[in-house]
Amino acid sequence: MKNVVATISVVALLSTAAFAAQSAGGTSDNLEIRMIPTSVNVTVAQVAAVDRKAVSTANVSTANVSIKGAKLLKPAPQKDLPVVVAGVEIPEKKVVKPAVQVVDDYEDGDFSANPEWWKFDRLLLSVGNNNISEYKGLGKKSLVLEGSTVNSYIGGLGVYLGLDASEFKGLVFTIFGNGEDSGTLKIELYDDDNGNWVVDTAPGKGYAPSADDLYVTRIPVNWTGWRVVKVPFTEFEDENPGVGDDKFNPSQLKTSGGLLQMQIIASSSRKAVGKIDCRIDSISLYRR
Repeated sequence: MKNVVATISVVALLSTAAFAAQSAGGTSDNLEIRMIPTSVNVTVAQVAAVDRKAVSTANVSTANVSIKGAKLLKPAPQKDLPVVVAGVEIPEKKVVKPAVQVVDDYEDGDFSANPEWWKFDRLLLSVGNNNISEYKGLGKKSLVLEGSTVNSYIGGLGVYLGLDASEFKGLVFTIFGNGEDSGTLKIELYDDDNGNWVVDTAPGKGYAPSADDLYVTRIPVNWTGWRVVKVPFTEFEDENPGVGDDKFNPSQLKTSGGLLQMQIIASSSRKAVGKIDCRIDSISLYRR
């Protein structure tokens, strides 16, 4: 038998390789290639030594083969591939953002972390369990606000936000009231006008913001049971005209920190002796 060297140069990656050859008495003219590996040098003597029964019948997918005295079998047909048309832009799948972004739902049972709320003056805070059968969509826990006063004001709580709220339309609260005298919640929003990501305050002026806008609205809690209260940003009013730029702009353009902070001030429903007695299940920013 002639000792013919065949050089195989494969372009595509091939997963397996096998060769079929005639018996030792044959010639290299009848050499058939079933599957070829990456670039190799093979003699007819080596090919003939392969057990014919053990040869794989897998087909070549794509290859550039040059073999002297050999016959290349026709590659098996391939499945149709996706057609990409040059110059045609395939639109990306539109991502639908959730309708709300939760500020806090108190499900972790801790108002002092994730996020961290601070409280001041005579307001008492705790996290209590809800009866989830009382209202659809109610969480298992809620923030309990309690306290009494002889001059209307009780105290407050606050949280640092530091987020871009330009794509939101307002705030939504789920609140439980205990009747007409459950109290009043004053919602305070602070935006960043001097780009330092901090609410600058004036200690000699009751810690009022000295460089940033303060926008406020009030929620009188005068009902019994759970209620969802939706408050658009358009209902907030500038409480410190002449400070900041007198525009509610909670976006993080340039160096602005956007919507920096929120505080909730609790007072009684009456102007003198009274109390705060309500619960907040969740506070969220809403898009629609």
